[in-house]
Amino acid sequence: MAPGTELNTRARSSGNFTQSPDALIEDDGSFSATYEFGDYEPETEFTLRATDPVGDAEHVIDSVLFDAEEANVQLETDAPSEVTVGEDGTLDVTVSNTGGSASDEIEVGVVIGGENTFNDNITLDAGEEWSNSFDYTAEETGDVEWSVVAGDNEETGTEWSNSFDYTAEETGDVEWSVVAGDNEETGTTTFVDEPSDDGSDSGSDSGSDDSGSDSGSDDGDSGSDDSGGDDSDGDDDGTPGFGVAVALAALLGAAMLALRKQN
Repeated sequence: MAPGTELNTRARSSGNFTQSPDALIEDDGSFSATYEFGDYEPETEFTLRATDPVGDAEHVIDSVLFDAEEANVQLETDAPSEVTVGEDGTLDVTVSNTGGSASDEIEVGVVIGGENTFNDNITLDAGEEWSNSFDYTAEETGDVEWSVVAGDNEETGTEWSNSFDYTAEETGDVEWSVVAGDNEETGTTTFVDEPSDDGSDSGSDSGSDDSGSDSGSDDGDSGSDDSGGDDSDGDDDGTPGFGVAVALAALLGAAMLALRKQN
């Protein structure tokens, strides 16, 4: 909500009290309200409610009064709802003493997957807190249960882990989808052929450029110009020993001689 937004708050204990001071949203998004509980006994239960002026947003906390001079131990945990098999999950634990002035020795125990992960006593002064993180690995699919105890406080949870392998029989896209309650995720994995290294390309150029195709085809020096075609005396018309001019002269002389005999 925007800074300066006015909230309606209410602390109500049936048969005991109802208090409704207003509060303003600060620049950092927080708000505060002050209630007077000095006339009521510790362990008195009540509900604390905050509502925006329009009524679109509301938050309710079940609460209990305690003696401000005594230690008040609070426990907070945070763990993922799902962990992939073989990967690490982390359980975060925070224990705080929100009492007015007293310190307290608190026994903290952490159990993950049936194993005692942590068990020790910690001492917290008023306003102090202790935090730690505990990693674990899901070795197989299934539920991993955990529990944390801090003094009289206890929180438990279950995390689910799984992985799914699949094989593509041919190239192409493999589509997948996962639905969990109202949540859904989809994706596509493309499978391609492995690169061929069997030498199918290694011989395609093994001699196509140097196999002899240039041995005379480019410059005509294979013998077609130097085979003696220009110096063969009479070999062009199949008349051995005579050139073309000599043959024509002989034919002309024979014709004239035949004509003279006729006359």
